[in-house]
Amino acid sequence: MSYQSLMAGGFVRGLLDQSVRNPRSLWIDNTSCHGAGIPNISHWIGSFPSTPQESSIVRLFIQGTNTHIKPYIRDLLNNGSGNDDAAAVSVALTIWQVPIPVGGGGIHDQGQRRVMIGTGSLNRDVNKGQVHCEHITTGIIMDHLDQIPGHYNWGRQAQLQSIDILIYTGKWSNKSKTSVQDFLPCGSCVKTLADVLRPRAQQIANVSNLGKALDYGG
Repeated sequence: MSYQSLMAGGFVRGLLDQSVRNPRSLWIDNTSCHGAGIPNISHWIGSFPSTPQESSIVRLFIQGTNTHIKPYIRDLLNNGSGNDDAAAVSVALTIWQVPIPVGGGGIHDQGQRRVMIGTGSLNRDVNKGQVHCEHITTGIIMDHLDQIPGHYNWGRQAQLQSIDILIYTGKWSNKSKTSVQDFLPCGSCVKTLADVLRPRAQQIANVSNLGKALDYGG
């Protein structure tokens, strides 16, 4: 209920293009991360190209958290809007099948297309409680996946084939607020994240997150 009330209050500002070329990259701006700016998630993922053994999202999580994600978490904690006890970033690499238009043509947007989509947030207070940051970021991404075909004018026949998603939460590691450390999601968030992911269970290939595995039915 509290997440829905936050979304209904105009929290999300909308999709922002980060690149006009493939691979496409989108950032979902919102009132929590607006002051911290927009990270270059295309650069994040491009720094860790996929291998036959693992996806670029998995490699970003394992090898790039300190160099790419934590610096943005620090910006969020310093300049974002919300409670600075924790901040999160979620990034998804999605693969879509875009059909060839009837009669041919439109050769640029057909076949398999990859779209990166990400967002960040601090914890946010709402009436009678608080919505935790990793719930916000992951929920927003899942909520906006259906908007991607329309954003790129792919038509109604475009199909989402797979999702690799990274969910990272960080907090200040010291009182001087100069460095960021991992922050394990609480028990409530583990359940919440699983609930958010469950409707897309058949399309999710990988979930990279802190703590124990999420039982989302995948």
